[in-house]
Amino acid sequence: MEVDAWLQHTRVRNVWPLRSLPLPDSPFDIGGGPCAKAASRVVSMELVEIVGNFWGENAHAPRRVYVHFYDLWADHVQHFVQHFMVGLSGRGVIQLEAESESLGDLDADSPQIVVADRSLLDHCDLTGQWTSDAMEIELKYRAATRENSSRPIVYGPVQVLTSTTIAAAAMPTAAQKKKPNERGLRGVGESKIVFYSSLVNISSQGNIYGVVTSYTKPKLSGSGRRDYVMTVSLIDESRPLRQQAYYVNVFAATVEMLPKIVFIGDILRVHKLVLNKYEDHDVGTSSSTVSTNVVIRAGADDSLTVLHSQATCTFTSSDYDRCQALIKWSRETLATDTTLPPRNTRGYIHLANCKSLVTGDVVDVVAKVVKMSQDDATFDSGLLSVSDGYDDETCIPLRVHEEWSMLTSLGLLPAVESHWCKFRAVELELQDDGATMTLHFRAKSSLEILPDNIYEVRHALERSDPLKAKRSTTGVQPMSALCPAMSLVELLLLQPPQLAQCTAQVIDVWVSDAPHSMPTSTALGYTCVLRLQDSTASIDAILHGNNAQTFFGTLAASDHAMVSKAHLTKRLTALTHYNTIHKWCLCTYLVGDSELRVAVVNTVWQESS
Repeated sequence: MEVDAWLQHTRVRNVWPLRSLPLPDSPFDIGGGPCAKAASRVVSMELVEIVGNFWGENAHAPRRVYVHFYDLWADHVQHFVQHFMVGLSGRGVIQLEAESESLGDLDADSPQIVVADRSLLDHCDLTGQWTSDAMEIELKYRAATRENSSRPIVYGPVQVLTSTTIAAAAMPTAAQKKKPNERGLRGVGESKIVFYSSLVNISSQGNIYGVVTSYTKPKLSGSGRRDYVMTVSLIDESRPLRQQAYYVNVFAATVEMLPKIVFIGDILRVHKLVLNKYEDHDVGTSSSTVSTNVVIRAGADDSLTVLHSQATCTFTSSDYDRCQALIKWSRETLATDTTLPPRNTRGYIHLANCKSLVTGDVVDVVAKVVKMSQDDATFDSGLLSVSDGYDDETCIPLRVHEEWSMLTSLGLLPAVESHWCKFRAVELELQDDGATMTLHFRAKSSLEILPDNIYEVRHALERSDPLKAKRSTTGVQPMSALCPAMSLVELLLLQPPQLAQCTAQVIDVWVSDAPHSMPTSTALGYTCVLRLQDSTASIDAILHGNNAQTFFGTLAASDHAMVSKAHLTKRLTALTHYNTIHKWCLCTYLVGDSELRVAVVNTVWQESS
């Protein structure tokens, strides 16, 4: 029987891309459909009726149907995406009621349609009384394209696929038939030569090598697709800075088919990368149905590990040489590159800087994973203990919520242990006035494992090195010991000028870019600002001039190596660690008639092992 007339006027609502059969169990997949046991591959779609007039006399809600294209038909419709216009007709289109278990819980009331060649339908007893000649199928479609999200959809001309054209395309022509080996059986033909493009020269489609500078955790993709997607940023010699990184969206039907990227600095090789436009930016697209991806990772002894999800992989001596050259170049580049990828412009912070934030803030944090533990085998959660690197015994908990198995399947767990990582979009929780801190890794969070040579790690190690041997605190000079002791809020409420002793944590530090005056033997020209906090208030206290010289004590203004912004910042940052309560002598004063300021006076730096 002919299919319903409305099936000639539909559009694509969802697509489950080309998948090999049988399918693994997945809560996000529609299943293989009625011919899953007999076919080798399938593309599934949800089609929705195009209703021209919602307010007419015969108006009704748009009808929808699930369509399974098998084998040769699947090959020809694998490029269909959301919004394509589709029309189905012919007695070869098999329409079934919603009785099959393959639909699962998606929609029990929607029918299914099977589109396949006659031999497969015979095998599944779906041909009925019709002869082979009567089992014709006609599929008309119009491709939908859009330059960016703010532009309207543009439809291409009508394209037609029929049972005859599909069968003809499957028949090899004389030019396609394999030529006999004229050399007899003396050897095997050489592998096909592959040409690679630099990232700056890639055109509409090409093959590339790139160094991974950022990557996201896989997620279920949108835009009507029902597969997984992860985004990777790549650099090479033609785009050497991270801020110039080339973004590639990698799609696959399962997480296991995505690239096995673990470390920043891994090499990603993509064959048949397709170039697209997204909001006026060039973005590469790699789909497991078209492209092939290989991850290459360097070992400690200059050996290379090649990771892929294909049945076979070609990796020649020229591939080896290219990867070794790219790895050597990237180690030097990533060690000095202070820029950030285009989509990560807000940067990152260290654990010590989190104290100046509030509970609920979402931040990117660079920290070292000291140890890890899963809550229980039955729970998809666990705990990572992270540190700023200066004291692995004083760690902050980072709780992983319902993402443990995902991170394990990606190879990130247990690889994170003892490595520096960038935790992206983690949620901050502060308790006891900032004395206790917990980070939360949730569904939207992601992490990247950093190599030791990358700039972020080297910067963190420079911060931590001088703090491992000694702990720093402050003390008040005897001349100010008789000043009244009070909380920060009490000091702020008194009429300035006032002098008082206060106890407070250092939450953050700031040092001016250059001296405001030529330093002398008795004063420092830099201006330092310390954010102090107790249970009552938070203030910014200025440390400058003779008071700074008194504070640092042993620093000589003529020693330019010691009296610099970098060194002063490093020393002051030591005060933010260990959640230590420090002693301060603070002075309030007015600038003009109403601007209240606070200065650190008569306070000295103290160190203890």
